[in-house]
Amino acid sequence: MLAIGCEDGSVRLISLLYGALEHHKRFDRSKSRILSIAWGPPELKMSKPSEDTSMGDDTSSEVDDEDDEGWEDTWLVTGGSDSCIRKWNVKTGRTTDRMETDKARGERTLVWAVQVLADSTIVSGDSMGMVKFWDASTATQFHSFRAHGADVLTLAVSPNGTSIYSAGVDQKVTEFTLSGSTSRRWVQTYSRRLHAHDIRSIAIWPPYTLCTAPKERPLINTGSAPILASGGLDMVVCLTPCAPASQGLEQRIKIVNPLATGNHSTFEESFQRRMAYPVTGVLSFAREARFVMCRMNRGITIWRIGSLEDESDRANDVSEPTNWELVLEMELNAKTNLIAGAISADGTWVAVSDAKETKLFRLEDSKKVIPHRIKTFGSVLASANADLAASTASSDLSFTPDSSKLIMSCFPSSFVVIIDLTPSTSNEDAAPRVLRTFGQHRMKQARSGRVVKKMVLQRRGDDEEEMEDEQPQANLSDNDEDGEGQSEEVHAAVCCTAVSADGQWFASADLRGRCHVFNIDSLQHHCTLPSFELPIRSLVFDPRSSDTLLIGLPNNRIHVFDIEERMFPQWASRVCDNLPQSFTGLHDPLQGLMFVHPSSSSSSFTPSPRQVIAYGSNWLCKIKLDAGVATRKGFRSKDRRKRKTQKSAIEASNEETNEHNFTVVTKYRHMLGVGQLGDQELVIVERPLVDLLSGKGQPPPYYKHRYGT
Repeated sequence: MLAIGCEDGSVRLISLLYGALEHHKRFDRSKSRILSIAWGPPELKMSKPSEDTSMGDDTSSEVDDEDDEGWEDTWLVTGGSDSCIRKWNVKTGRTTDRMETDKARGERTLVWAVQVLADSTIVSGDSMGMVKFWDASTATQFHSFRAHGADVLTLAVSPNGTSIYSAGVDQKVTEFTLSGSTSRRWVQTYSRRLHAHDIRSIAIWPPYTLCTAPKERPLINTGSAPILASGGLDMVVCLTPCAPASQGLEQRIKIVNPLATGNHSTFEESFQRRMAYPVTGVLSFAREARFVMCRMNRGITIWRIGSLEDESDRANDVSEPTNWELVLEMELNAKTNLIAGAISADGTWVAVSDAKETKLFRLEDSKKVIPHRIKTFGSVLASANADLAASTASSDLSFTPDSSKLIMSCFPSSFVVIIDLTPSTSNEDAAPRVLRTFGQHRMKQARSGRVVKKMVLQRRGDDEEEMEDEQPQANLSDNDEDGEGQSEEVHAAVCCTAVSADGQWFASADLRGRCHVFNIDSLQHHCTLPSFELPIRSLVFDPRSSDTLLIGLPNNRIHVFDIEERMFPQWASRVCDNLPQSFTGLHDPLQGLMFVHPSSSSSSFTPSPRQVIAYGSNWLCKIKLDAGVATRKGFRSKDRRKRKTQKSAIEASNEETNEHNFTVVTKYRHMLGVGQLGDQELVIVERPLVDLLSGKGQPPPYYKHRYGT
């Protein structure tokens, strides 16, 4: 059952049975707006003894008892705009108790947030910055704290119910702790300023449950600290460990900080982690046309980037300080926000998709860029596959390097569709045609798990160590490549794709960690890669060797896969298995990978090194796959002092080696994407948060002047 508090002062119950939304009941209307709402703890529904004790009705009475037993929601609480907290009876829909908060100068107080604990304690946060604790059985207040200098907008409860967290306009998060297990005495323990603007919402994982029965409570990992997530108008999500501070020192030491931001895990002592800029995949680069397409909420913009020669010519020209120009700005009549977009390498095709349909445009570049929509594109897809008739949306779009084919990763059907865009010789205005549809990402329920590689132990000299994974042969079965004959299918949305430089290979990865490789020339499924512990964040092919696929994970791990051999090559393990801590320990997760294209002027006798650029939201790292890297191996000695000397020498050598191979740059902030348009040109697009915070309609942050400051 879902409870909704409305602006007209009424509470409505929505039934969620059988996956449908159905209006169930409306409560009596109050005279004020309802600003917050929370369920009370459920009560155990006891079965009534049957009046008829005859033998013939034993079976029916047992069935009735089984239906009557269970948990039942009996009351809920709301906070309004009239300084009142109301307790409602779910069966009757009427108010049973009314609690009134303080008022300032006769003005009404707004109760922005309410929470209920398992012992029927009601916690409220209002516009006066007060956090109050109420007894629901007697409707009386037993604690009141002036915890904030402005409105309290949100509340959260720890997994065990012994800590309360409040946040609001003054950018602070305040912790309240239960002083004893038997008493109901709460203490304000600590406050931290985690944001630069209003905090609109906080949440804790694992969540708190109101069920009082031990069997009904979810299992909580007591060895790992809970995580408090907070976010607001500064557009930054902040994660903070919040282990219970009431535990002893030995117990707190044993609790692991899952964010790895330090050894401490309590809210008072731990360090927070600010998540990276959450926008990815909004840019697409056209290397031949030198276009950069930016995907907005309901439209796209295309910019033309000048060459380095033009930039040098304009260096002394004050009238034209920039070397880029806006060539197209197009607003689309989309039903939802855009979720995918791509532009072809020659700048003649643009494909965009919202959550309902995919649209294809042909660009005419004469004096200015003019888009022409292919109106028959949707009907072509629907006629090729009946499952695409309901929705032609795509979660990812890619063009082949020769701009002759479009590859769609359909959403939510999870089909991979290859479309030919080249017009026939007889009719240049012919509609695109579907070449092949693949269903590898539509998995059976039994096959929806991970593909795990086998582990082996090998001996090298006198050292016995845990070895790398045995080189696995990828899955060659194509019996269900089109998803036919599957009784129960699990549709995994495709999150990233890549096309090789010669247009032969196409790789796609979904949110369940599956990665498939397709041969575009033969229109066949080639192989399935072993799945990883996390969903793949980035895929990229080596431009000089199209059968080499580079894979990037969110934990900043990199893997190389040889498509022709269907295995992880040994030459790449020197780098992938020995990534330095300075790279894997970066706080911002990896967002993309890019091979540096070899220069056209480089000689075949002296080939340029194979270089990869990995980037996150606030960092860039250049990696040389062919260069030597530091290893974690060392010599063993029986003498402790010799071992210590050898260890320090090895660490110094490793740092020197990694410093030359892994070059990390942090001068660019809040990057939306990185691309390469020329042999020696790198395009970086930034979106500073300062521009967003200083935008129109943004209220100034809370500030209270103090004497002497």
